[in-house]
Amino acid sequence: MTTNETITLSNSTGLEVDFTAIEYADGFKGPTWLTANIEGSEIRALCHKDGNGLFSVTEDEVEIALIDWLSAHLKGKVTGFRWMWDTYRTAKVA
Repeated sequence: MTTNETITLSNSTGLEVDFTAIEYADGFKGPTWLTANIEGSEIRALCHKDGNGLFSVTEDEVEIALIDWLSAHLKGKVTGFRWMWDTYRTAKVA
């Protein structure tokens, strides 16, 4: 059994995520590796979390949100990717 780990963020922190093996629907050709800095406020919105202070998200919630984030930012429907949950980095937002 695996544990659905959680991370606590705020609007002033975000995630730096290394994506690999990005897969696209409909034969779209795009990058297969990408490092992204995603603001906490964007993670909050993608995960449907209300409020302005600290919030917690699970690994599963973030993975679902990242599919949508990748599809929007890469301008093509993303169907899957790999990332290392244990190696994400939190970063202060400028």
